Amino acid sequence: MSSLDPRNMKRNADAVVAKGMDKLGKAAGFELGRRIMRRTPVDTGRARANWNASIGSPDASTTESTSSMTATARLVSTTAELQLFKGQEFWVTNGLPYIQALEDGHSTQAPRGFMVTGAVSEMKPWLERIGARISRDGLNG
Repeated sequence: MSSLDPRNMKRNADAVVAKGMDKLGKAAGFELGRRIMRRTPVDTGRARANWNASIGSPDASTTESTSSMTATARLVSTTAELQLFKGQEFWVTNGLPYIQALEDGHSTQAPRGFMVTGAVSEMKPWLERIGARISRDGLNG
């Protein structure tokens, strides 16, 4: 079978598209988690440190840590694993009992709240920019 065979061409095109989609999925997962953490108000830092990124099911575990580096390290590690779990859901969760109150705006630092809903709404224009760049430059651009 030659490289010009339509079956090879389709297989190669499918592989390029899959690689691009994996790359986009990892970038989008990381960007969403980063935006949620950035929008989380900081008093002690515990709320920001307790964002968990997971694949397949939510992770509601908590930590006593107050370092946002804890959550950032989990986010980096989980998004790096996304390519291994094709087709599964990517979760960003926080198991602290007061996280919903913060999301609802019960913080003097973030009286409007919207850590998750705000980050999700910010993702649409981000994804549109990435989509336009892919359309313009191709998947390898």
